[in-house]
Amino acid sequence: MSAAAASPELVPCIVDNKPFATPSSFPLVDPQDRKTILHNVATLPATSVGDVVASSRRAFEAWRDTPLKERRKLLHKAAALFEERIPELIQIEASETTASAGFAAFDVGYLAADAINETPNSMAAALRGEMAPADASGKRMLVTREPLGCVLSIVPWNAPSTLCMRAIVNPLAAGNVVVLKTSEHSPKIHSAIARVFIDAGLPAGVLNVIHVSPQDAPAVTKALIEEEFVRKVNFTGSTRIGRIIARLCAENLKPVVLELGGKAPVIVTQEADIAVAANNVVFGSLINQGQVCMSTANVIVHKSVRAEFEAAVQAIFASQGALLTASAKRNSAGAPDAKDHRLRALFTTSSADRVKALYDDAISGGAQIVAGQPGFDLDLGVVQPVLLRGSEKMKIFREEAFAPLVGLFEYETDDEAIRMANAPGAGLSSSIFCGDETKAWKLARRIESGAVHINAPSVHDDHFVPHGGFKTSGYGRFNGVDGVREFTLQKTVTFSPGTQIPFFIM
Repeated sequence: MSAAAASPELVPCIVDNKPFATPSSFPLVDPQDRKTILHNVATLPATSVGDVVASSRRAFEAWRDTPLKERRKLLHKAAALFEERIPELIQIEASETTASAGFAAFDVGYLAADAINETPNSMAAALRGEMAPADASGKRMLVTREPLGCVLSIVPWNAPSTLCMRAIVNPLAAGNVVVLKTSEHSPKIHSAIARVFIDAGLPAGVLNVIHVSPQDAPAVTKALIEEEFVRKVNFTGSTRIGRIIARLCAENLKPVVLELGGKAPVIVTQEADIAVAANNVVFGSLINQGQVCMSTANVIVHKSVRAEFEAAVQAIFASQGALLTASAKRNSAGAPDAKDHRLRALFTTSSADRVKALYDDAISGGAQIVAGQPGFDLDLGVVQPVLLRGSEKMKIFREEAFAPLVGLFEYETDDEAIRMANAPGAGLSSSIFCGDETKAWKLARRIESGAVHINAPSVHDDHFVPHGGFKTSGYGRFNGVDGVREFTLQKTVTFSPGTQIPFFIM
């Protein structure tokens, strides 16, 4: 049988470090041509959730009691193995998602590598206990940080390596066991990330990997959250699904970390370096086709520099040519060309349909095209990048496009700029371009966002600072000391000298 005629490989669920038998599978269709089956994916039914969680329960006590130095040593071994596999992981990500070769390399080789290399270095500080002042009787009070048990990590497809990596390594570092629910759009790269830890020597059951078909996802997710031993959930994805996850967790009294949708505003003041601002806005809005929760969405420009800023953006579009042209092009081997970093198609055709509706709404409301040449190939999900000058009445001002569709809005006063920045309701990331640092700091204090980047793009992640949102962008934090502590609970242990307590105080 020829390679072309061979059946697509099966991506299995992994329980106890080995493939887990499931009754059915679903095909993953190539997001580039929308017809080729890349591989089949084993789908876990809700009836098997108990078996998966039972495996996690069996593994927990030994992993929790493994000395910190030994857990850290294993994670460092996983980091070394990850470095060896970077070329392979880049290829898997670029083939399975709509990422360009350039973005896949950035996601795997920089962001995910940073997370797995640096998280073990945060463990000692994150898990250190505290001693409260002793009282006159000699009683001592110790506050420790303890793992919760099993953490359910639900991860998305759009930056699949780093978002999967942090969802695994943060709870593992804290001494938890993890059930990883992959995205139905990128199960192979998520499995490959998990396999790095397993191949580095992670004990059986400490990290279990499940795939779920879209139609089974609601029932399986509900069953997992209702399992008593699933003690915390972390979810990265849309605000709509995040609300559902939050409700399920609330009903079951489970804490949850949510990183949800964004609508990142960028304020360009009259003191800004316009060339820098234009460059960073184009980068922040178009990287990965705008399919990043921190993507620049609303560009809020001072009236006095609007024309200059628009001209600078137009010059970038004119000079970059093919780099800023979306395409579903693939090379002869069927994978994105490593030398072709052009924008890709969106991850689903329905996403492209939604973006076309946002564009049509803006144009019908009087929006003006500032830069880019509008174009839609809805059958392939291709959306050409466009910057529109619009008004707050348009849907693009409030709704997340998750695409290379950006709105530009004019302001006159600082109060007006802040109101516009905060109005859409999301609050994950933002930027300010301003040559006056004092002014920039004052503006940053007033933006309701988990991060404000001064003279830098809104798309930013660094392991040394906490990452998470305000308002409808969610709550909880990943990265570094804060990311490890997020998956612990504080426990108070007291040591008393054993004095008899007088009953008169009862």
